[in-house]
Amino acid sequence: MITISKLASSRAHCFILTKLLTLLLTLNVALLLNLALVSARAVAQTKPQITIALLEDAKTSEEYGLRQRHINELETLTAADFDLRFIDYKIDWSSGDFNRQLNAIYQNPKVDMLLVMGVAANQVVVKRPTFAKPTFLPLVIERELAQAPFKATVGDNGISNKKNLSYLSYSSEFVETVEKLREVVRFENIAIIGDEVLFRVLPPILLERLQAGEDLRLQMVPHDGEDHNLLDRIPTDVDAVMIGYIPRYPRDMLPGLIAELTNRGLPTFSYLEENLIQYGLLATPLNQSVYQFSARRNALNMQAVMLGEPASQQPVLVETKEMLTINGRTAKKLGIAIDFKVLVDAEVVNFGVGDAADRLDLLQITERALVENLRLKGIAYNVDLQENERAFAKGAFLPQLSANGSYLKRKEDSPLVQSGFANEESTDVNIQLSQTLFSDRQFGNYAIQSLLAKASTYEYRQAQLDTIREASLAMADVLQSQSVAAIQQENLDFTEKNLELAKDRVSIGVSSLADQYRWETQVSNGKSAVFESFSNVLIAKQNLNRVINRDIAAELELMPLDLNNSMVYSIDEIFKLMDNTDTFERMYQFGLRKSFDSTPEIQRLEVIIEAKQRELKILKRRNWLPEVSVTGQLSENLDNSSPQGNDVDGRDWQLMLNARIPFYQGGQTRALKKRAGLELAQLENQLATLKQNISQSLRASMNNLITSLFNLEFSSNAATAASKSLSLVTDAYSKGAVPVVDLLDAQNASISSNLAEVQASIGFFRASIEMQRAIGTFEFLMSDQQKKTIRQEIATQVGLNETVN
Repeated sequence: MITISKLASSRAHCFILTKLLTLLLTLNVALLLNLALVSARAVAQTKPQITIALLEDAKTSEEYGLRQRHINELETLTAADFDLRFIDYKIDWSSGDFNRQLNAIYQNPKVDMLLVMGVAANQVVVKRPTFAKPTFLPLVIERELAQAPFKATVGDNGISNKKNLSYLSYSSEFVETVEKLREVVRFENIAIIGDEVLFRVLPPILLERLQAGEDLRLQMVPHDGEDHNLLDRIPTDVDAVMIGYIPRYPRDMLPGLIAELTNRGLPTFSYLEENLIQYGLLATPLNQSVYQFSARRNALNMQAVMLGEPASQQPVLVETKEMLTINGRTAKKLGIAIDFKVLVDAEVVNFGVGDAADRLDLLQITERALVENLRLKGIAYNVDLQENERAFAKGAFLPQLSANGSYLKRKEDSPLVQSGFANEESTDVNIQLSQTLFSDRQFGNYAIQSLLAKASTYEYRQAQLDTIREASLAMADVLQSQSVAAIQQENLDFTEKNLELAKDRVSIGVSSLADQYRWETQVSNGKSAVFESFSNVLIAKQNLNRVINRDIAAELELMPLDLNNSMVYSIDEIFKLMDNTDTFERMYQFGLRKSFDSTPEIQRLEVIIEAKQRELKILKRRNWLPEVSVTGQLSENLDNSSPQGNDVDGRDWQLMLNARIPFYQGGQTRALKKRAGLELAQLENQLATLKQNISQSLRASMNNLITSLFNLEFSSNAATAASKSLSLVTDAYSKGAVPVVDLLDAQNASISSNLAEVQASIGFFRASIEMQRAIGTFEFLMSDQQKKTIRQEIATQVGLNETVN
């Protein structure tokens, strides 16, 4: 039996023992951590140190980011295994003994390997007969013409097979890329602007080949780094200009240089600088990612040498995919019509946009349409014509004043003259005044024409709303087609990358040709889709230009739609407004009342019905209401001659009161009354039909609005999920973990989801525009105060809570 005191003592011993064990465990952990840290430091201290000499051109400053790009790639790849140190060197071009300078680098005992970064220096060093230390030249131009050693290999990338030499050169030759540019615009004589240092070290055979083509002549324009006035040195007979390697030319002067060349009508190109497109350059033949590929390939080569492989056995050729980048705006300015097949294979920036392009938002588009639309202008003439008819009808019961003058000459021996009954000569003047005192027909016609003039204003308002709707939807078509084109272009780029990946996998034997053929098929289909989407962009822009009465082919650039700020309620608030069938129905009834009160189609028909009722009233009173008018006339004989003396006063006047009642006109009045009655019934039926159609259109547009809101949310989620899935499947495919069909399915799902998201967004805008057109007012044209008033009306009349206000 354990007593309380023994139990307490036992617990005390256990507590002490526990404390001792905890302390020992802590000491052991600390000791282990310390040993691990010491071990890690020891490992870090034993990590091999590699010193790399960086050789650059003394007279060409680093403007292209090549040096840092290569260092970053190298450090990223080898940081875990090697401690890299760099020593900077410059080639002194004033001294002709370049090999002596290189030997001095090789003799430095601290230098383990040499990385030559200067473009000109690459062309010099590659010609050395021997290399004392591993030497890397990532920027060799035209390996054959530069006389660089080369041995073909099974993988077609080749090796230098020269001790300690590893260089990189592009698989596409310079002349081939020039020919690629000639697909954009045919030129026969092109000037190449480049640094004089580079031109100086290029092999003479290369210059001869470039300058003496059969149907292509290339002229060199050297830049010495001091005189920046290149325009005056460009030969006058060239029909194109290529901006080459000019690192000493001030970067901020390039836009002006390109703009001036373009103004002279000269197409401008760049060999590898894709970003010059933003300055107005016409085209580049290769994507700038080639720089990145070269830096990465060079880093892999250097890592392999660090790990013990010979430099002479490293791959030489960097695969370059000729991918034209074309500036559509510059092409338009130069008047260059680019072949559609070229456009499909190229990346086109500023597509359909010119220098004088308008960047218009929704409000500006509709304002232009209201001022310039030809159909709207035609209906405006109808308003003026109807107003003229009203003025004409009013003139019928206003005073009518007329004056007549006459001169009469008779034969002097006429019996009438001889007898004195007629004057031989007579000059007379007559003034007549008439006034309608009462005419139900004329008064009624004036009232009818006034109503029809009012109806014409409603017709014009209806045409304005239709024009706004047409312009808004035409703008939506452009934005949708542009988004689809961007998605199709992105899909094509992705497919082409997978095709290259499939080719690589086939070349190393981890995949069959079936994969490659599947991707080739996909690329062809992708190009077809891109061509179709670009065509749709042009068609949509042409239609919008027509609506706003601009040149059909004029450049046009649009601002994106701001759906939240252009409407009375935001997207989230609309969900709250119509989140169930009850609130939906109340909003529908509110919109219907607004529609019946403000829709010009209804107002126009109501006025026409009123005019037809007035016409029928006139016809019913026609047989018993007289038309009363008064006419006065004053005549004066100014001169007369007669064989008989005559002193009679030649002035005369008369006054006549007229009253007319058409009691019977052969049944015409009865037929007219019947026709007017039928036309009135027809108009009333049209009004009922119109209200029914507007009711149905409003409800359908509201249903579409709610549906599009859900589609917008669901499609956005689907696009995000599909993008993540595509990323995962792409990574798995690149590692050979999944077959090509899985990647194709993921890619198709992604593009379908992206297209669905675009369609949902534009679908919401379309449904909103259709709903606003049915109501008869457009929210994006309202002022902030008008929007606030509408919100208050909805909160009051519909009985909604204030959570959305």
